[in-house]
Amino acid sequence: MEEHQYVTQTIDLYMLKISSKNTGICIQSYLKRSMYDVKKIVKNNGYIRLVKGAYKESKNIAFESREKVTENYANIMLYLFLNSKHFVLATHDLNMIKLSESLNKKYKRDVSYAMLNGIRNREAVKLANSGHKMIIYVPYGTEWFKYSYRRLREASNLKLVLRSLLSRQNID
Repeated sequence: MEEHQYVTQTIDLYMLKISSKNTGICIQSYLKRSMYDVKKIVKNNGYIRLVKGAYKESKNIAFESREKVTENYANIMLYLFLNSKHFVLATHDLNMIKLSESLNKKYKRDVSYAMLNGIRNREAVKLANSGHKMIIYVPYGTEWFKYSYRRLREASNLKLVLRSLLSRQNID
């Protein structure tokens, strides 16, 4: 679902299975089309996992700056709070987490949070201890290394990983 050339086909396949209770779809806020996709999926009662995205794409189809990606993430997140009953926010961005907690106090949605294992584990525990649903995930499968390497190539992700490695991230 991450590379733009697969998005339309993946969404089309998902729309065929949308009635399945255990089926969801990942949407990346770095793609300019994502708000349109979210509206279409939510209209059909789909379950969305919102992420920022980690691919370098053409400026015609993707936001180039971290600020624009984050702004689009916030806009899509607000749309989800206004129009969806349940969804997942996958982020390590503490500002987005704080904003989502504020929105959830107002709109009271079934929100889960997702983070990579080893990154901001303390924040994950804090969210779980506050009564939030928390998902910890790890890359796996035949392409796990390429995915992890691509994520680490982004300077902000590398800083976050290094900070996490240098601090105690155990879940006690």
